[in-house]
Amino acid sequence: MTVEVSWKVPPSSSPVENAGLDLEVSEGRIVDALVWPARSRGGPVPRANGWRLGNDSTGRVRARIEAPLTASLLFRSGGQVVRLPFLAILDGPQRLVTPPSLEIGVERVGWDAIAVDLEQGDGTAAPGAMVPVSIAFNVLTPEPTEVALKCSAELIPYRGGDPVWRQELHDVVATDVLAPTGKVWNMPAPKAEGTYILEVRTSWEPLANLESSRLVRWIRRRRNPVAATSAVRRVALTVVGSSPAKWDKDASGVAEQEVEMIDLARLRGERPSASGRAPVQVSGGVAWSVPEAALVEAPRRDRLRGWITRAGSETAVLPASTPAGLAWSALGLKVPNPGRPHRLSVTVTGGHPSALGVALIDSGGGRGRPRVLLDACASGPPILEGTPVASFSWLVWPDDASPVLVLVNRDAVAPVQLGSVTLTELPGLPAPPTITEPSGSPGRGLGLYLAGPELLDRFGGGTVPGDPLALSLNVARYLTYCGASTIIMPEDLADRSQRRALDGQACEDPTGPDRLDLLLRILERQGLTAWLELATDGPLPGLPAPDSAEALAKGLVRVDRNGLADGPAYHPLNPEVREALKGRVAKVISTRKTRPALAGLLIRLGPGPTLLGGPDTGMDDLTFARFVRETFGPEASRDIPGLGTTAPGRFEARSRFLAGPGRMPWLTWRSRGIGALYTELSATVHRTAPGATLAVATPALDDGPAGDEARRVDLAGLAPSQAWRAVGLDLETWPTGEEVPVVLRGVGLSADELSHDLATSPELDAPVIARAGRGVLVGLEEPGARIGGSRSPAAQVRAGGGRGLRLTAMPLPEGATGDELMGHAVAALDARWVMLASSAVAGHEERVRQFARVFRALPASSASPTPLDRQPFGVAVRTLRSGTSTYVSLANDTPYPVRVETLLGSRSATVEDLGRSLRLAPEVVGEGSRLVLDLHPFGVAAIRVGAPQVKVGPVTPYPSEAVLAGMQARYDEISTQLARLSRTPPGGVVAGPPNPGFEPAATPVVQLAGVHEPTPPGGWRLLDDEAGTAEIDTEQPHTGRGSLRLNAETPPAVILSDAFPAKGYAALTVQAWFRSDHADAKVRLWIEGEGGGQPYRRWSELTVQPDWVAHAVRGSELPADGLAAARIRFELLTPGSLWVDDLRIAGAVPTEPERENTRRVLLAALHAYRKKQYAEFARLAGSHWVRSSSSVAVRAAEPTTADHAEMIRTGKATALPSNSLLR
Repeated sequence: MTVEVSWKVPPSSSPVENAGLDLEVSEGRIVDALVWPARSRGGPVPRANGWRLGNDSTGRVRARIEAPLTASLLFRSGGQVVRLPFLAILDGPQRLVTPPSLEIGVERVGWDAIAVDLEQGDGTAAPGAMVPVSIAFNVLTPEPTEVALKCSAELIPYRGGDPVWRQELHDVVATDVLAPTGKVWNMPAPKAEGTYILEVRTSWEPLANLESSRLVRWIRRRRNPVAATSAVRRVALTVVGSSPAKWDKDASGVAEQEVEMIDLARLRGERPSASGRAPVQVSGGVAWSVPEAALVEAPRRDRLRGWITRAGSETAVLPASTPAGLAWSALGLKVPNPGRPHRLSVTVTGGHPSALGVALIDSGGGRGRPRVLLDACASGPPILEGTPVASFSWLVWPDDASPVLVLVNRDAVAPVQLGSVTLTELPGLPAPPTITEPSGSPGRGLGLYLAGPELLDRFGGGTVPGDPLALSLNVARYLTYCGASTIIMPEDLADRSQRRALDGQACEDPTGPDRLDLLLRILERQGLTAWLELATDGPLPGLPAPDSAEALAKGLVRVDRNGLADGPAYHPLNPEVREALKGRVAKVISTRKTRPALAGLLIRLGPGPTLLGGPDTGMDDLTFARFVRETFGPEASRDIPGLGTTAPGRFEARSRFLAGPGRMPWLTWRSRGIGALYTELSATVHRTAPGATLAVATPALDDGPAGDEARRVDLAGLAPSQAWRAVGLDLETWPTGEEVPVVLRGVGLSADELSHDLATSPELDAPVIARAGRGVLVGLEEPGARIGGSRSPAAQVRAGGGRGLRLTAMPLPEGATGDELMGHAVAALDARWVMLASSAVAGHEERVRQFARVFRALPASSASPTPLDRQPFGVAVRTLRSGTSTYVSLANDTPYPVRVETLLGSRSATVEDLGRSLRLAPEVVGEGSRLVLDLHPFGVAAIRVGAPQVKVGPVTPYPSEAVLAGMQARYDEISTQLARLSRTPPGGVVAGPPNPGFEPAATPVVQLAGVHEPTPPGGWRLLDDEAGTAEIDTEQPHTGRGSLRLNAETPPAVILSDAFPAKGYAALTVQAWFRSDHADAKVRLWIEGEGGGQPYRRWSELTVQPDWVAHAVRGSELPADGLAAARIRFELLTPGSLWVDDLRIAGAVPTEPERENTRRVLLAALHAYRKKQYAEFARLAGSHWVRSSSSVAVRAAEPTTADHAEMIRTGKATALPSNSLLR
């Protein structure tokens, strides 16, 4: 019998060491058990008397048990023992609740009565081939007997239709048999390629004498004593041909079909919709969790129609986030033809599009776990009154007929207004871009990076039993459409061995092909390749788990200065760990022997045992002894403290030595050890699978040791390469040669401004440039996107709210700025590989297609590129030769458009612009020809000259007058900013309007009777007496005895403060507490004044609720000397009343380290401009140190208590309309 066991043990109900659940049987044995949903590492562990199902307080496990039906299951947890007879399981699912709070659920899996298997093969068959299918029946009854069994089997297409094969069986079979006898049918495979479902239906009824037996009592307990028992099982067979699939070349000529067109402002009553607020599950970053209420399954939606009504705005308007959570709206969509490619379009009519998160969800419908079909984010500048609306589109292959569209606003200041949602069915994807790859020399690779297996859900394929062929074809078709040649996938995509576990009963479909194997097979057939990302979290083969006491005792994990484990991470310099890593690498890359499309492995440096921790980790006895022995001579070693293995103070002695005279030798020795490790791993790859590649990606700004060191080094004003060295990465110490790994420059897509600076840092580019097989990996996860170092669906369930769906899409820049990382990869690195995360490609496919036309047309170059500062105007020009042609690569690494001119040493050779598929006609000049090209900001171009060994002359840039004027203006701004930094006054509270707490004046002893008109408080005046009134209200102030009340009878009602000085500040932050008499009141807060003879006005629109909430608004880029006369204005835009209390105005100034770092960067930017190093000038002018002293600061609002005299800012600080960003 195969059973599924789930449990819940609250952590407070038992000691930590007794948490989890053990399973035993009173008779028989537990054959095997595995956690479900399955994961590649970890899970149940056998013990002497049974199995340890798990150590967590909750879990779900499937187990295969061989025992008589008279036996019982014994569950042990926290000293409690619960017994469950097997016979009870035959009656149906069982739920056991034992005080205080132990809950256990047990049920037999629904398909356990039927065993189906393919006698041979891997789950695929050639068209028309004969496929042997074995079927056996495991019928269980309270007493052994015989039953009359009826069985029918039909083979039907995956998407439905008439059966292509059918078979029936009538037989008498014995029950309660340990090894049932099977039947074998020869089933002809269909001739059409595709996935087919073999549906087996069976029913039975007892034949034996039932008088006075437990069997008759069992049947009588049924509602109908004569009803037959039945079971159904659905398994998959995929028919795969040998010829490459022909993409829809004429798809562009076939009409698209609009299947959904929804005006969100005019939703009909029958449209399933919901809205509400979702609590923020993860602090920081942009990640958000899909709320449970948004995932009502389709049948329930059809019954409820109105779905679930939540507090919040209507579907078309997503209010700003509040302490109550993020505002979301959900819509039920209808997909007539699941599995087909669709284009989802969303129109934004107001607010910040970059704050809009978009998710398309398959809620599961009772068939399995909910899945994210699309995780995306809009982008672009704010949409103000009078500006055009913006529309955003994404490709998706929904395999659910009733998916859910969820929209969320992550902005804490402004609402997002939505227009329409359109879902369009496409006849196919457009033709791939025209790419003329070089002949006679290796080309360059453009790839798509999938960071987790759940990202494949976007491409269809369904749930178990799924359609892996449709998934594989959609992935290959999408790669071709984008112009990519390879894909990076997680190694744990392989799933067939897990589905075939427990004697083929772990999953309903044990026969379908392996997802990874079929993907590699289809990619090979289509002429594409794949890399696998090695998963480094969890136990390594042959080693105890990294979080175990045994691993710490053996020195297998990193230890800190106290001799304690530095997190659950192996020590990569330990010889046993090194050998285990080599074994893992060899096992994974061995797949290439049968699937040549597997071209390499990727290891991301940073997580798990891939790098070392900070400099004060790795001080175990074995490592420290090796360091001393290999670094110092025998004489010097005697005087080094901390040697030995028994002294209690040895770790403290080592820490002091390594923080002092031993620091530099320690860092150098560690870096050489890491370099040697990856050289050995690369040699293992080449030896196991000749022709394969091992690539490593350098760390991005994550939440691990590398990210911590990067932030520390940045604050100290040191080169960012010091952060790499601190965690054991120094590429200058790595060996060179044929078997060294490819080094990819890891670049993160993050909301952290430091991440952008690191992505284009010359100090981090330099060591990568020196590597022959260099490249870039764009789109590593943002800080906080991973939970516990795991990307598995199970980890997402633990991390997120609701059904556990946690989304992390980042807004990407629009226009030329979005090309920066790709342009920089060509200009600065002369990259051989460019790998783009799927989140960086979704919705921006046309941008990638344009880049592919240029990048893949260039031959690869193994020579180190010329440093960028030697190129004119930041334009890198390189000459490459391949066969009978000469190639010219041009890349603009600046945010400015520029015209360039160069001379080609040939008069008659053909000249082609490969990116635009144009033949050029350069002007003949003497013995050569003059080539003139216009390059867009961060643009790239590939020129092919139809002659070998053509010399390319010097390049002359011709920036336009507008570009030169813009750079000069930016230079002047930076000069002013530097001058202001030197005379910034001390920070603190600015003396703003009087009575910031809006306290009432003392009540006079004698008051005259009569009607009193509302009077604004002192220091404030109402701009239009007809529009509203203003007064101090003593009812429900936030603090003190009063608050400002602004009433709007005919909006807008405006109140303006008297002028106050705010000299010397680069920015002002206005903080106050707000409440209104109705939900979602609209308020506009203005900062205005005069400074340097120029007017200054900034505003921000707030959404105010009936409860007191603090908001903070930052007005940046003040005139050089600040504001001689500043004023605050509150404008109530909706009818009703607004209360304001505890107003505080602050002029923030940088700390001394911030001031010094900002001054250093500003001086370097001015120096770069004077030397006409415009790429470096643009990079420094856009540094986060420069922006932090003059640009927008964004923080989410959080609830807190505020003191009247010293209010704590809890609102979001924003720059009111943001200014353009120069790199």
